[in-house]
Formats: sequence, C-alpha cells, structure tokens
Amino acid sequence: MARKAFERVLQMEPDNANALIYLSILDLNQAKEIKDETFLENISKGRDKLKKSYKANYKNPVVALQLADYCFNKKEYDKVKNYLEYIYIILFCIKLIYKIIIIIIRLNFLLI
Repeated sequence: MARKAFERVLQMEPDNANALIYLSILDLNQAKEIKDETFLENISKGRDKLKKSYKANYKNPVVALQLADYCFNKKEYDKVKNYLEYIYIILFCIKLIYKIIIIIIRLNFLLI
C-alpha cells in the first residue's frame, strides 16, 4: 500500500525527493529480504532512486543517510564518512542523529 502511494506521488511529481527516498528504501529492503532472481534488480532500482532523489534535493539529510547506509553495505567506508559528516553539519533532527551514531559505531567496529 505504501509503495502505491509513493508511486502515485511520483506520477504527479516525478522528482519528489521524499517519494524517491522511501521507494528506494522499500526496494533495498526487499532486496535484503528476498535474495532470488529479483535481488540485483531491486538493488539497482533502489540505487537509481537514491541517486535521483539526491539530484532532486541534495540538502535532504534523509537522502544522505540512506546513501551512507547503502555505501556501508557496499563497504565504501570513505563515502560513508563523507555522507555522515555532511549530515552532521546540516542536521537538526535528533532521531536521525541516533541513526548516524549507530552507523558510526558499526563503522568503527569494522575498522578496529
């Protein structure tokens, strides 16, 4: 149901960053849950939506946070650090700060 709502938003506003973000999250989560022949397709769709949402609104901290999480899963730790530093600079939402802290802890644990 959520997917249909976000897809409807994109029909009306093709560059709506929030709809793109949440659809990318749905695609990436679906890829994590179902590792079958659609796995790579879902990863690709999620990544493409993230890129498009970043182009539509690069100042959105949720976009940067999702890109950091995506890069973390790809083991691109330098990019993760850059996204998190960027978020830290522009962020005023305490709930997202907790997510940043969790990713930083995961990153530091891997680098030890």
